[in-house]
Amino acid sequence: MGMIVSTKKRLIDHLRHLNRSIEAGRAQRMIANDIGSSDLISRKLLFSTAERSSLKLSPDGKYLSFFAPSAKGVKNLWLQESAVEGAKPFQVTFDDRSGIISYEWTYLPNKLVLSQDTDGDEIFKLLLLDISDMNNLKPVNINEQQKGREMTQFGFKSIRLPNKLVIAVNDENANYFNLYEYDMLTKTKRRTLQNTRFELADMLIDNNLQLRMVAEEAEDGGKVKICI
Repeated sequence: MGMIVSTKKRLIDHLRHLNRSIEAGRAQRMIANDIGSSDLISRKLLFSTAERSSLKLSPDGKYLSFFAPSAKGVKNLWLQESAVEGAKPFQVTFDDRSGIISYEWTYLPNKLVLSQDTDGDEIFKLLLLDISDMNNLKPVNINEQQKGREMTQFGFKSIRLPNKLVIAVNDENANYFNLYEYDMLTKTKRRTLQNTRFELADMLIDNNLQLRMVAEEAEDGGKVKICI
């Protein structure tokens, strides 16, 4: 009796799998019929700058922010007033080369952090953009980097310390990032971790901008977490 039940179960499982395969094949044929087997997606569609991407709301709710191409087709940051019906978006960065890579609103009113490289060299720098005066939109380099492969990356922000950021700079070792606390009001930075062991992605920072946990690779390929 047990053998009959087992055989029946295998048959039911096989039929279910077959039905899924049939449905998948039917869906593929429908897609192929809709697109046309000879139609190709154009390179322009695949690689052009998206019309809108990375939509965010400012902490005070005043602005919607997003990436959109400039008149030259370069990815830049745009804003749109969220509470004004029919408000038109307006451009706040004006890079005409490789564009802005990413951005974050800070908890300090009207201030954003931008990440950018130079002509796609992937040597990232951080810029502070103040939109308080829309007639004077000039991003300021947060960290004047040395020549070579030195990079500056955004680390963390906290509403408890709205004027401060954690930034990461590989200024002593190309493979590891030291941590700095950066004050957006005084434009000064203070090193909080001299790092020779840990990957930036394996660091956990709390809401007081204190490093609380790190992780490093173990011999078995896993991760060992270390509380600080």
